[in-house]
Amino acid sequence: MSQSRSYGQFDSLQSIFADVAAVDKKDPIERIVVLTYEFDDQQLINLIAGRRLDDEFDLRKNQLRFIAACQPLVIYDSRKTRESNKLPHFLDLVPVRANAYSCHHSKAYLIVTANTVRLVLGSFNLTQSGLFSNREVFMDFMWSVDERENAGLLRSFVDLLRNGYRDQPRAAASSALDSTVSLLEGRIQKWKMSVDGDDNAASMDTYVLLTSGYEHRESGLKQLTRLWQTVSDRPPRKLIAVSPFFDRGSSFLVDALNEQLGPIPEIHLHTDADNVLCLSKRHYGRCASTRRLHLIPNEISDEELMRIQVANDGAAIENLSIKRKLHAKILVLCGEGQRHLIYIGSANFTAKAWNGDNHELGLAWVQQGSADAVVAPVIRALGSMDACEYEQLQEGIEQVEIEADVLYEDLAGYPDFIRAIELRSPDDMETVSFHFSCDQPDRLRDYEIYWGDVAIDPAGAVSQPIPWNESAIPLLGKRNLRFVQRGFVEPVFYLPFHYTAELLAYSELKLFAAPEDWLLYYLRPQYEGGGEAAEHIPGEQPEPEDASDVSVDREGNLVIAMQRYLSLFAQVERVFEERVSTIAKCPDRAEQWARQVEKPLVQYAQLLDKEYEASASALRDQVYSFKLGELVLFCHSLGIELPAMSDLARRLAAALTCQRTDANVLRIYLEFCRSELE
Repeated sequence: MSQSRSYGQFDSLQSIFADVAAVDKKDPIERIVVLTYEFDDQQLINLIAGRRLDDEFDLRKNQLRFIAACQPLVIYDSRKTRESNKLPHFLDLVPVRANAYSCHHSKAYLIVTANTVRLVLGSFNLTQSGLFSNREVFMDFMWSVDERENAGLLRSFVDLLRNGYRDQPRAAASSALDSTVSLLEGRIQKWKMSVDGDDNAASMDTYVLLTSGYEHRESGLKQLTRLWQTVSDRPPRKLIAVSPFFDRGSSFLVDALNEQLGPIPEIHLHTDADNVLCLSKRHYGRCASTRRLHLIPNEISDEELMRIQVANDGAAIENLSIKRKLHAKILVLCGEGQRHLIYIGSANFTAKAWNGDNHELGLAWVQQGSADAVVAPVIRALGSMDACEYEQLQEGIEQVEIEADVLYEDLAGYPDFIRAIELRSPDDMETVSFHFSCDQPDRLRDYEIYWGDVAIDPAGAVSQPIPWNESAIPLLGKRNLRFVQRGFVEPVFYLPFHYTAELLAYSELKLFAAPEDWLLYYLRPQYEGGGEAAEHIPGEQPEPEDASDVSVDREGNLVIAMQRYLSLFAQVERVFEERVSTIAKCPDRAEQWARQVEKPLVQYAQLLDKEYEASASALRDQVYSFKLGELVLFCHSLGIELPAMSDLARRLAAALTCQRTDANVLRIYLEFCRSELE
């Protein structure tokens, strides 16, 4: 359960995505961006496929095609890379390399649909514990042509995507981050949400994006200080903090706050009862005269059990053993009057979270009136008790414990000399090989490296050629390489790799067995047929084909096949006519046209090429020329509405060559197609 922006009401991330999935046919998803510390592959697959986040299922062909078109982007901490078997390569992963004893701790979920932009900011990772077990906090926002309040928050998030991750290793072929930023900038301009727009956008902002650890912005502590100066010119009279983790070294966040904001006389901390041993009176600083500690017991209250039952559609939970841990992060600075500063997000009550060591992300706003009106219901829902337990605390922390979620460094042997890994293939696509971007390629020989069950044997910075066959088509295969130092069994390190643009396009093409499958998919996105045989983890043997499957000779009866083709193509024409008509009205349409029109139509032309090369029919020249010719003429017919379509038609027509040996009817048709383009 988490706190939504409608104060006092409690919600879950799952319900937000259920809302998006419920209107997917009328308002389809175009982009998904996730910022997280770590993620579970199953929950990630469920999210991008529009499934319940607690489902266990495997991606189907239609969902792979959606992912290939949508290009979901996940930005996470590189040390949390796992041996995930279910993630498709069309999913763009950006592992962030943080310094020792720091991490990428930001959490955000962005969903861009055809008509809206939705942003969720809070404390939870995309993990099973974060989604279903922990006590978390979040707020969600939605923008559209009619909902433009807090546009500054969206502009700040776009700036974070544009500048906060520009130096992180990414696939040269990857366009997900850049295209998402371009799409969002187009929406901001289209919806007149820019600062210089005529709607006084800046005056409509209530919430401020607060970050820490990003080079293009100040530390979170400095941003918090500047925000407090807009609230009061005096120190806060009271600080309230909800946090699962606290400082464990010689430096304390409370000292930095007292130095930046002035001495804070009253401090209230809320945390799990199990955290008493990790806290001390020193965490309250040397200035506070009023000190209170409120603990959240391990036992779940009847009120919270009721909310859990309601959230699970009234399922019986009496006999279940339910354990919950605090993971919410809240900071409240109370002013002397009726103005207060409230923060929720990823930052714990630690110096590391606020001084710029970690990448952190959250939300801050000035609350008018009573701060308790907002904070008290949340704290009560988290299960924090009224009793003060401050006297339980020891004076200081004698033993510094290293918490994996907050303080950690690379294990010995981590291959940090590798900046990026790319999977490439020569033009013939017969084999693939890994190319390592590193300054010391000789150090690769110190590791046993595996891609699934395939041993990688690098010569310099390039691996041996690996046959690109049915047993190693990882559309749903290993996303990472496994590294183990020679002579050791552990530790095991997993490093992600990326495809080249050519290999990615080749893999996307393999999602369709024939042009007809492409037509059926764009008529009905839920269509699951077609595509190559089942994908396999590299090195594993493919499962035997089902004897009950009956192969269909699509050209067995050419007349019937062409009649069916003409019927399907005419329907698909209407789909793309609508797309072109919509895009033509957009002032900034280059990205939308390239993604929604150009890319799929070029892909269809490539499928026609593939069909031609595989056909043994005596009429294959006529069939190919007619299908491609109709595509060219269709593109050209839309050139009046969108000139880029005429340019596309001319590019596609380059393949319509006429030979002297061609039949008269074919030559006449090809000459007609070329004459239409003149």
